[in-house]
Amino acid sequence: MRKFILIWFGQLVSTIGSHMSEFALTLWAWQLTGSATALALVGFFSQVPRIFISLFAGIIVDRTNRKYLMILGDGIAAISTLAILILYLIGQLAIWHLYLAALINGGFGQIQQLAYSTSITLLVSSKNYTRANSMKWIVHYGSSIIAPGIAGFLYPIFGLGGILPIDLMTFFIANATLLWISIPQPQPDDNFSQEKLDEPIPLI
Repeated sequence: MRKFILIWFGQLVSTIGSHMSEFALTLWAWQLTGSATALALVGFFSQVPRIFISLFAGIIVDRTNRKYLMILGDGIAAISTLAILILYLIGQLAIWHLYLAALINGGFGQIQQLAYSTSITLLVSSKNYTRANSMKWIVHYGSSIIAPGIAGFLYPIFGLGGILPIDLMTFFIANATLLWISIPQPQPDDNFSQEKLDEPIPLI
């Protein structure tokens, strides 16, 4: 359970930082464009890759070291945030940059989240599953509540250029916790075949 708590803390901090950036970027985009459509497109580009990647993300997670996938997801998000920060500081940040970042982060974020979720059963005993799952949802819902409040308070004081570096620091914290521990990697199912990939997806 200690390993899970360490990872959980890193993911909580990182998720709060990510939601702070998302909220601050939303404010910045609104100030720049005054368009609700522009804001909606950011969410659209974030969700599109999640839909497609979710079709085979399970295969990737099953056959790849989950620790490395989580580090990769946080690393890609950190690079994306750093790029946005640099563009902002040199006065070149445009709304389409946010669309591109949302597209990239959405795809890698889906894989990272699945790797994190499926690691729970590998790090905690069965008697602690309920507790661990509750903590997992705290990361999801708790950060969504806390982060906008923090970002809303800091944005008028420091602006976008002050909030994005905070997000970058949270990525380093998350990766530091991941590097500190090991996550067991289960053996992939050898019975899985390419034929299963070709099976039609049932429509509801």
